[in-house]
Amino acid sequence: MSNSKKRLALLLAICMMAMCLAGCSFFSNLLGGSFDAAKFVKGHIDSLYLGLVEKEYLDIIVDTKEAVLKNYEEGLETEAEYFFDYFDIVEDSVEPGIKAEVIELYRQIYSKTKFEVGDATKSGDSYLVSVTIYPIDIIDKVTGEDGDVFLADWNDRLDSGEFDEMTEQEFETAWARGIIDLVKARLGKIGYLEPETISVQVITESSGGKEYYVISDNDLLRIDQLIISY
Repeated sequence: MSNSKKRLALLLAICMMAMCLAGCSFFSNLLGGSFDAAKFVKGHIDSLYLGLVEKEYLDIIVDTKEAVLKNYEEGLETEAEYFFDYFDIVEDSVEPGIKAEVIELYRQIYSKTKFEVGDATKSGDSYLVSVTIYPIDIIDKVTGEDGDVFLADWNDRLDSGEFDEMTEQEFETAWARGIIDLVKARLGKIGYLEPETISVQVITESSGGKEYYVISDNDLLRIDQLIISY
């Protein structure tokens, strides 16, 4: 096949950051009265990565539990799409069911999300909330020693002509399956890199002529970049 010599590397040196922000920040209840910024931030991270929606978080936001869980599912899909890009998998060319498998893979990875929310400090109309995140190391491990072994084997198979008669779908699926199996093999050995502490801004935002609290988009992105180390 004409493309049998592609993918001679595992993209081990990818420098781009994970720009796949997993979801938007939900609006808090209307400004006024008591507001717990730390609970707001914790509830948002819980819902976004663990699919956990506690009543105390629902009491703070204007959205329904169904909307929050929909956001969680969309985040998993976004992360799966990033996985395809990161490992140079052509999504449209793999067998049906591969994407759903990757989504479920990230559901398991996200379930290991580890973070701590500290105190909130009010600054004018905004809050700063201390958040410590322990980056999940599974992709780092897969693209390290695991990837070196896989790549050597893949190149041997290329050179032997194993893939020459494959269709594009068969070839793409074989590549995707190899990467997925590497990640699956590491699921029971997930660890964490050194924790990083950031200050998350909870700011005011207008909608429909009313004021609400939301988490800064930039800080949502920073959180997303730290949850899983790429």
